[in-house]
Amino acid sequence: MKSLSLLYFWCKQDMVGEGLISAAEEVFLACEHRMCLGASTHSVKLVKEMEGSCELSMLGKNIMEDLLTYDIERWCTVYFKQFSKCDSIDNNMAESLNAWILAARHKTIVSMLEEIRIKVMNRIMKAFAVTWVDGISPMALKVFNANVERSMNCRLQWNVDFRFEVKEGQIDHIVHLGRAYCSCRTWQLKGIPCAHAMASMHYRRIDPVESIVDWYKIETYLQAYSHFIQPVPSMKI
Repeated sequence: MKSLSLLYFWCKQDMVGEGLISAAEEVFLACEHRMCLGASTHSVKLVKEMEGSCELSMLGKNIMEDLLTYDIERWCTVYFKQFSKCDSIDNNMAESLNAWILAARHKTIVSMLEEIRIKVMNRIMKAFAVTWVDGISPMALKVFNANVERSMNCRLQWNVDFRFEVKEGQIDHIVHLGRAYCSCRTWQLKGIPCAHAMASMHYRRIDPVESIVDWYKIETYLQAYSHFIQPVPSMKI
């Protein structure tokens, strides 16, 4: 519920939100515009969180009603599209960049861009890949290992085809291994097998690592950083 409380605060403080949304839709036609921060990936979990919104009620009366006046399809993961294989729901990446270029941001525009260019040119991204285990991104591997632990607490029933009924806690999920599908939607959103999918794969003696999408693998990472910022001569020659 902390995430919903943060979302409500963000929405109330955003005085130019509608203008930003319109601009994003016009410039980034093929991109999905997500706001932070409702992390429920399926409707059952969303309903439970909204019904138990004790933290939100501490902020004032009718908080939930106010929150729902904003387009829920933009701020709740339940409605996010699945093509990007990215479940990011905050702006931490942008804040990291802002912190990295903090000194340069106080300079005039040309000096700022020149300093950022030098910083990017000197940044050796390929060296990071040497530390990867099994050729998988460390963050992806962290999510993967957490799902392995959760999968041990799942109970499942197999329909002798590709489908499984998997219970975690009090909630039943449907897994279809042939379609890389789980009704919790975490597998589709992240591109990393969720705990329910892993339990099903272990039952069928399938290696879950093979189901991690290529975006998290070292080959894709190295391809993304195969181009370099080239040195340039002085502007005053």
